[in-house]
This record gives sequence, C-alpha cells and structure tokens, in this order.
Amino acid sequence: ANGARYDADLPDQIAPQTGAQAALSYVGGTGGTAAVQYTSACNRYRVVTFGFPFEVITSATVRADLMERVIPWLADTAGVLPFDTNNDCDVDLADYSIFRICLEQSGPNKPLSTGHVCIATYAMDRDGDRDIDLQEFALFQEVFTGAL
Repeated sequence: ANGARYDADLPDQIAPQTGAQAALSYVGGTGGTAAVQYTSACNRYRVVTFGFPFEVITSATVRADLMERVIPWLADTAGVLPFDTNNDCDVDLADYSIFRICLEQSGPNKPLSTGHVCIATYAMDRDGDRDIDLQEFALFQEVFTGAL
C-alpha cells in the first residue's frame, strides 16, 4: 500500500494443462512458464493465471502494458448461450425438451419462485419477470439451431 517493493524470491513455474497454453515466460534464472491462459468450450469464458503476485511488477508502465493486453483477450468471449441447458454449444431439441417443461409449469399468470429450477438452474426467465412465456419462446427461437 505504501509502495514498498514485494520481493517474490520463488515465483512459481506453471505448466499449461489440457486446453490451456503458455502466455508468458520468465526471462533469466531457470526460465519456465510465468502465466497460462485458457479458453473454455464455446469460448464462453477465459482465464489468465500468473505464477507470481501481479504486484511484483514494479514498473507501472509494464503493469499497465500487460493489463492492456490481457483485458481485451479476456473480454473477447461469446458469453453464455441462452437456453443451452446442457452446455453443448448449441440450442437444440435436447434444450427444447427442458424449455417446454418450464413453459408448461409457468406462464403469464403463473410466476415461478426465484429458486425454481427453471429460473435458478436453467436461466429460462430471460426477461426477468419470473415466468416462462411467449417472450422467452421468441428468444428461444432466435438461438435455436435445430441440430442434435
């Protein structure tokens, strides 16, 4: 907090696991991987992990430069695919089966509790009015691929 230097005597060397890749290497010393990056299936989220505390980068310019590269990469994701209940990267007949059950349990005059599985687990209530109705059905149709 007062600008005192944090001296990381033993920064961790980390190895990318399945699906991840090296993002930064140590220079000097024994070398090795200093950071890894990972993109999830369907590019829904991304993660960067450093093998050292970020605050050991003493130069404000270097810290800013690194974050100027990391933040856009982290932000360049597809995000959550609405109604993809089985997380297989498309909205298909399997997802429609769950959507239909939720539609039958709800409607304009049948609001669901916030903890109901159709809202809490499957996030079917896309407009936030606690029911699954024709507004959600219209949104479902927009992302439906029909594939299996």
